[in-house]
Amino acid sequence: MKAFVRNQKNGANDALAICETACRPGIHFVPVKTSKQQDIKALRNTRQLMVEQRTALVNQLRSLLAEYGLIIPVGIQSIQQHLSEFIEDASNELTFTLRRLLCSLRAFIRVVCQIEALLA
Repeated sequence: MKAFVRNQKNGANDALAICETACRPGIHFVPVKTSKQQDIKALRNTRQLMVEQRTALVNQLRSLLAEYGLIIPVGIQSIQQHLSEFIEDASNELTFTLRRLLCSLRAFIRVVCQIEALLA
């Protein structure tokens, strides 16, 4: 429809473009989605968002720890396994502030993973 819009975008020009588009013989109309189809799409989109947020969060944690010389292999399992060890290990150079931040981020990862599991 965008190709048929003339001048500035407003209600009247949009209506004119819709009418012109509807009169074209080769236009493919998309059927209206059912409630079930919309629910499935909402679940997929939300799960994808959770995966993206989890990935970004894990990468952020890995980079924060790498600045202190603490390297964690790639993967969510590695983060969950090593993060607790690093937080509780008093011999590393992590500050109190960073330890509290890591505890909060660890809790957030757990919540995101639980929500993601519900959506799977």
